[in-house]
Amino acid sequence: VKHVILTSSSLNLLKLFRFVREFFHKDHDIQESIKAVIICNTPPSYDMIQALSDFEDNIHFIVGSIFEKDTLIKADVSHAKAAFIISNQYDDSSMKCDTYALMATKVLRLHNRNLKINVQLVKKDNLIHSWCNW
Repeated sequence: VKHVILTSSSLNLLKLFRFVREFFHKDHDIQESIKAVIICNTPPSYDMIQALSDFEDNIHFIVGSIFEKDTLIKADVSHAKAAFIISNQYDDSSMKCDTYALMATKVLRLHNRNLKINVQLVKKDNLIHSWCNW
């Protein structure tokens, strides 16, 4: 099954709902069946499950860390088509969010060299990360 990976340092209901609604919108004319594997540190809340009930056939939650090998294997990152790392601009620490996004990008790239990775950063200054030599 073709799938994409979605993760965030702090996944909230509104952000997740907006992403899923847009990604699976019928105007995108997705020709094939594709699933979204959502990796989060905590189990989805009842409200989250209810809000996403229209998409339950297309999404799968994995509780774990993007930085743990077992989670990456469970999410089948090595065969994923794309990854989306979304940030929460309302989080107390934009540096924490951006650091998570950059490190998650590196981990995903190490496990799938062909993965198309889409990263959302909070601070535009973090777009240039030449300091890390990758």
